[in-house]
Amino acid sequence: MLEGRPGLTPLERSQLAVVCHFLRDVILTKTDRGGMRSALELRSPFLDLDLVEYVDSLPPGLKLRGLTGKYLLRRAAAPWLPRSTVRRTKLGFRAPLAGLLRGELRELLRDTLAPAALDRGGLFDTRAVRVLLDDHLEGRRDTSRGLWALLCFQLWSDGLSAASRTPVPSAPETLTEEMRRAV
Repeated sequence: MLEGRPGLTPLERSQLAVVCHFLRDVILTKTDRGGMRSALELRSPFLDLDLVEYVDSLPPGLKLRGLTGKYLLRRAAAPWLPRSTVRRTKLGFRAPLAGLLRGELRELLRDTLAPAALDRGGLFDTRAVRVLLDDHLEGRRDTSRGLWALLCFQLWSDGLSAASRTPVPSAPETLTEEMRRAV
């Protein structure tokens, strides 16, 4: 990727890595999958080759100013967009956890984080978890990130516990008659 491009600044090296790896392997892949799942035909207008080559030729000060990325784009869009939009920080690809945990994952969440289930592990304060759960499900506040972490941990822990209780058959029992004859 960087071969044949000596003398790149750290900013240029970083941008090249983003375009060649993160953009291709992560961002565009997620966008494509999300679009297909929703039956949408998505376009990425800022990936026009001529535009990318032009922006690549610009001096670093027009691309990044202090910690403000996309400086030139923000300046160009400022007359048409609300100030809050132009100045906001990046928004990533986040799963809609809050809605999922209140909707289709609600029963799984309630069952998995029920006091009896949590008491088996003995790691979490069931009253504190109940407050997080009730606050979220009743819409008082969004506690989805904490609940998601608890849900994932509890499901992992439950799976690990179940696997440790499952007896592993001894080798001779797993061999078929034909395999035994071959041994």
